[in-house]
Amino acid sequence: MSRGQGRIARRLLPEHEGVQKSELLMLTKGSVMTAPVPFVMKRGAAVLQQLTEPFRPLLSRALRPIDSIYHKEVDRIKSHVDFLEKLRREIESIPRYYINGETGADRYDPGPSLSDQDDWTAERRCLHKVLSQLRPGSVLNIGGKVEWYSRLAAVLGSRVVAFDTDEQSITKLYDVASKNCLPILPLLIDFADPTPSRGLLSHWAISATERFQCDMVLALNLVNRVIHEHHLDFDQIVDGLALFSKRWLVVKFVISKDQPACPDKVSWYTLDNFINVLKKRFPEVSILSAYADPHVLLLCEK
Repeated sequence: MSRGQGRIARRLLPEHEGVQKSELLMLTKGSVMTAPVPFVMKRGAAVLQQLTEPFRPLLSRALRPIDSIYHKEVDRIKSHVDFLEKLRREIESIPRYYINGETGADRYDPGPSLSDQDDWTAERRCLHKVLSQLRPGSVLNIGGKVEWYSRLAAVLGSRVVAFDTDEQSITKLYDVASKNCLPILPLLIDFADPTPSRGLLSHWAISATERFQCDMVLALNLVNRVIHEHHLDFDQIVDGLALFSKRWLVVKFVISKDQPACPDKVSWYTLDNFINVLKKRFPEVSILSAYADPHVLLLCEK
């Protein structure tokens, strides 16, 4: 992923056999010197098998010092916890990938300061009030511009999971959360295509809808996008949100005066229809505020 091959790497990670040596070499353009020692040894063995006989002893002798270091390192690890901690440090040391060499700060607007409410919009003030009053233990933030609301929920005491389809935004949020020690788990997941379970009876991995259920779900820039991009209807959207929400849902509905992209959207895309569908899964639905844009913020409870 740090080499800009995130889409391919993410498809390979869930495979039962894992990432094969040949695939790793292909994704990293064959560069072995920047990888952790275990990968160097495995790649070196693969290369040895491909070399003609006269060259194998030369490369084998060159790899012996690394092999010795590697085995000493393995002997030093006394427990699984030590190994996992070392692995975590190695993974965290891998540089994050940004398009065209950008850093997240070059293209990402973090929004106004969390400590100064003077510059906040009415929507931000409203969300601050809701989070402060309800105090959800966990929050799932779905949709665009996830950083500000994820940081707000974390600062107010919630454990946060953030979904976005934009790799740069998620990478930046990871950097911000790590730097500030915030309880935020940023994930590159599409709400309309969440990670499924793997293996017979989910023995290999459980689905995203089971793993990331939270007390509250924030869906502030979601409804219009998934209708336009994925052609979902209200029932599908609300059923999906209900799978992730243990109790509350805060969702924004945009009343657009423009002609919608989908010809049949006019007949059913109304606030009343949306609220009626919400009440099938969330019996309590209240309008928090309406904005001149016009945006309507809804608080739903199971």
